[in-house]
Amino acid sequence: MVKSALIVGDKVDLHFQSSSFYRSFVENTDADGAILYVSAPMRDGQPVPMAQGREMDVYFYRENGKFSVLTQVIEMRKNKKTGQLTVLLEVMSDTRKEQRREFYRLSAALDIEARYLPHELIKTMPVAFDRLQNPSDYDSAVLEFFNAAQSEQNILSRDISIAGLSLRTSKRYNPGDLIAMKIHIRWPRGANKPILAVGDVRRVQFHPDSKKFFTGVAFYGAFSQRELITKYVYEQQKIRIQQKRLVEGQ
Repeated sequence: MVKSALIVGDKVDLHFQSSSFYRSFVENTDADGAILYVSAPMRDGQPVPMAQGREMDVYFYRENGKFSVLTQVIEMRKNKKTGQLTVLLEVMSDTRKEQRREFYRLSAALDIEARYLPHELIKTMPVAFDRLQNPSDYDSAVLEFFNAAQSEQNILSRDISIAGLSLRTSKRYNPGDLIAMKIHIRWPRGANKPILAVGDVRRVQFHPDSKKFFTGVAFYGAFSQRELITKYVYEQQKIRIQQKRLVEGQ
């Protein structure tokens, strides 16, 4: 049997001939990824029919791109407690790389200590700025900038990924601005050491209901904590999926 790289909790897009793309997620896997248990997608409030033997492309995403596998429907199963339908799919092809995409973003309201780095300040610290390109010097360089800049108020994260953060800010920043940050994820096990990062502002959108700016920042330079962020996002995904299952099973 062909095995896939899909794991429990992966968000996927399902597509068969002449169909729309249907968003779903992997509930479980079997036979080391050769069998996928996928939540039945919905259309107009009803489950999309999935006939036995139908071939279907399953698209999924990783930090380095978009991938797909060809699958075949084994059957649809109904959960006796919740009434929800699950589609069992047999993986029929090796994983194919489709295209590069943005990183998965985890919704998370994290406390952020942020300090705006004006160009005038950066120009006075050229050595520290160069050290942002060296992984072994990155954290200490961020801390130098953080200590040299003025504190920004009322900043929370909206989501986080291996590539960066979306922030909710009272102040309007401009694309290209740099912000030194201490990111408090308090993980694992309540660890209180913040993640140090410089964020490069990429997009800014005003949200009229909250009167706040949604500010997208990418981690700048040789960001040293990508592995920790990856593990954090993956762990939080698993926890949320488990919590959802517990609620649905009640």
